[in-house]
Amino acid sequence: MNPHNLSRRAILTKAAARGTVASMPVKAKSPEGGADAELLRLAAHALTAWAAYEALANEWSVVVCIPEEIYAEQVRLYNAADELRQKAMCLPARTFPGLRAKARLTHTALGVRNDGTLRPGDEDFEAWSLCQDLLMEDA
Repeated sequence: MNPHNLSRRAILTKAAARGTVASMPVKAKSPEGGADAELLRLAAHALTAWAAYEALANEWSVVVCIPEEIYAEQVRLYNAADELRQKAMCLPARTFPGLRAKARLTHTALGVRNDGTLRPGDEDFEAWSLCQDLLMEDA
């Protein structure tokens, strides 16, 4: 497909193929009977939009003059992810899966380095550290 004519479906497919969506799983319904179902639903949509934004941004990162339609799509995806993230973050987390979903959302808002870390002393270090603890594989 011509990179100047990327559809939203193509962008999401590329994001999924690169593992950006799969690397941040969010359950659609919590095992505690759905106490965080809406939070988890919004978080899943926000993370999907964020992964699509990152995939598109990475694809065009070496291009100096990004076509207007690509830039507009980047802005749209970023704004969609941000709006969904804000809606989800306004909901209280009542379960551990809900807390983990909020940690994933918080992580997308932090200015982490390319290796996914922050320096101690960075203004977001404490939030980053808490996210890391909540998102540990064996948690």
